[in-house]
Amino acid sequence: MEEALRRTFPLAIGVLIQMVGHGMMSTFFGVMAIENGLDTLSVGILGGIYTLGSIVAAMTASHIILRIGHVRLFALSTALLTTSVILLDVYVNVYFWAFLRFCYGFAMAATFVVGDSWFNHAAKNEFRGKVMSIYMATTYAGISLGQIFLFFVGDLGDGK
Repeated sequence: MEEALRRTFPLAIGVLIQMVGHGMMSTFFGVMAIENGLDTLSVGILGGIYTLGSIVAAMTASHIILRIGHVRLFALSTALLTTSVILLDVYVNVYFWAFLRFCYGFAMAATFVVGDSWFNHAAKNEFRGKVMSIYMATTYAGISLGQIFLFFVGDLGDGK
């Protein structure tokens, strides 16, 4: 068990950091879209396009892992997530944002596939449930912390 935890600790930290960002973005995106003049139908469609990107990644990420490995796909997904978020503020256009949301959805789902696969491979059968529970707890804690942080850093709450 200790060996599995040692081998997955760096990934757990990376997942935690990514999920904090995802928790913030998943909540903040709708607010950002409305503040930039997009109508609610467009915001809903962009949410659907995020899901489309997730579906494509769920179908292809395991093949990508076989070709380039867990570490490279995790790094690639992190770079794609970061780029997608940064570019949202560069140019406000529903078609451009649709492309970015597809990329963001793809990268998030690829991150989940990498995490699931990596943690699953790191644990022996007798410890797999415990290791996967640590991964899932890390994921949900990160998402929750990201949403809580919005209260302190944005116009969404009284935390300023």
